Amino acid sequence: MWIFVARPIALGDGYRAMVASDYADIVERAELVFHTLFRAMLVTLLLGIIGGFLSAARAFNQVEMLNSEISRIVRGGPGQRLNVEGVSGYFRALATVMNQMLEQMEGLMQGVRRVSDNIAHDLRTPLTRMRNELSQLRDGRSPVEGGQLAQLIDECDSLLASFNAVLRISALEAGNRLAGDSEVELSALLRDVVELYEPLAHERDIVLTLDASLPEVCKGEADLLFQMFANVLDNAIKYTPDKGQITVHLQSGPGGVGHSVVIADSGPGIPLVERKNVFRRFYRVESSRTEQPGHGLGLSLVQAIAQYHHGVVELRGNSPGLQVRIKLP
Repeated sequence: MWIFVARPIALGDGYRAMVASDYADIVERAELVFHTLFRAMLVTLLLGIIGGFLSAARAFNQVEMLNSEISRIVRGGPGQRLNVEGVSGYFRALATVMNQMLEQMEGLMQGVRRVSDNIAHDLRTPLTRMRNELSQLRDGRSPVEGGQLAQLIDECDSLLASFNAVLRISALEAGNRLAGDSEVELSALLRDVVELYEPLAHERDIVLTLDASLPEVCKGEADLLFQMFANVLDNAIKYTPDKGQITVHLQSGPGGVGHSVVIADSGPGIPLVERKNVFRRFYRVESSRTEQPGHGLGLSLVQAIAQYHHGVVELRGNSPGLQVRIKLP
């Protein structure tokens, strides 16, 4: 029995035509299309499974490689780096970030070691001297004198001041707010700082000049700003020779935005290669260790206070001497 599928078509002028197709041919073509699609689906599925397996195997191998590299670094120390050869894509980016993190960790550890070495170097002498003097007093080899006791107390006060400075630097670098921000008139603050150090400068015939006529006001904490400028001026007086010159100049920032305080002296200055190092805790230029007492915390505290107020500290030459420029918002 023959089965047809027909469809009428209008030809115009009242004529109509009937178009018919064998039903078996239609079924055969439909089966052909279905089988083709089914085979294509199977091939696609198979290729997807194989591709997924290969991709997962590659990712697993890269994870295993990173795991072995990390285990090697844990055993050997943060001075080593992840090997990124043979690693690509997101895993390479991850390895690069981890190498940067290891560099930062190594820098922090070196900083801790440097601080420890500097503490041992700078505090060993006064502690040894205090111990010897106390041992002599205990054994009766030295008479108890008020001046000697006062010297011991001064040594203790100096050590306590150093440790308090370290704690304050840490608190400032951590961003801990010690008090609410308030408006500080920089000109008045600088006048107070200069008045405090004028007698010391006068004793050594150092000309101390203040140029702070601008009514500059900034947001901050007055006691911290006072200590920052006092530390810089104290260093300037320490290292400026007798009959030298020190100037304190208050300026407006570029375009009237922000404030700059420049403290310049006529001392020996700081070599260019040492200017970044002097901001490290307990770091002192070798030439200054025997010239002036101290523990190398002054400029560290200055930088911490400036950053606490969202400012920066720059060191420049003054031909001769040093110019400390503190920029505040």
